[in-house]
Amino acid sequence: MSVAGADKKFSYAPSHSVYIVKALEQAKKTKPTEEFIARRHKTYTPKLGDLIACERKPSIDPNFDTYKSYVAAGQYEAHCDIVTEVHDKFVITIGGNVKNSVTRKKWPLDGNKMIGNHDPGSSTSGVICIIENGL
Repeated sequence: MSVAGADKKFSYAPSHSVYIVKALEQAKKTKPTEEFIARRHKTYTPKLGDLIACERKPSIDPNFDTYKSYVAAGQYEAHCDIVTEVHDKFVITIGGNVKNSVTRKKWPLDGNKMIGNHDPGSSTSGVICIIENGL
């Protein structure tokens, strides 16, 4: 993120949930003050440079509305992939540091240009949100 120009505008942390939570909190503000803002994945079309956030434990379901209870319980394991290509019927993301590899994923878009409820690489990994990159 630093090399891409985010500089001090991004909440760097070893745990992805730190910056996901910050983006979710920004989304609740009437006038967000940060460049990275969470959007509901069923009402927002991913753009180049956006981040798609998914949970990493199938037994839990942190989402736009329920994430606070998971944060409080210390159960919020998550991961983000960055949108690197946008096409008419799908977007491509790149994600790293999962199972010691870098992955490229193709996320189908529905008729309204929205992604589905799960990571296309894992039917049990639910989407938390899309983090809009406002840089």
